[in-house]
Amino acid sequence: MQVQRIEGGNQLVTVEVRHLPPPERIAPGTSRFVVWFVRSGHPATMASQLHYDPGSRQGRARATIPHRGFEVLITAERAGVVSAPSEHVMFRHRPRQ
Repeated sequence: MQVQRIEGGNQLVTVEVRHLPPPERIAPGTSRFVVWFVRSGHPATMASQLHYDPGSRQGRARATIPHRGFEVLITAERAGVVSAPSEHVMFRHRPRQ
């Protein structure tokens, strides 16, 4: 994961994941991966879908966030647009700020 400061005080977060099994192998009915930003005291915010290649088992996503002090989650989900992360957390990381 890479975090870069960009103009306007925002941060560009680039996530690259390797060796990720297909979502349907994580839990029945899951079909995609979603990237979330989580800040203490706030609900999780859907940042992006992870662009996943099942052949290489790699995923990539880019999203911006205007805040510092956040955590990134990647979850396996049943749908592309969901209101909260599922319990199927594949990745959790808090970037150094």
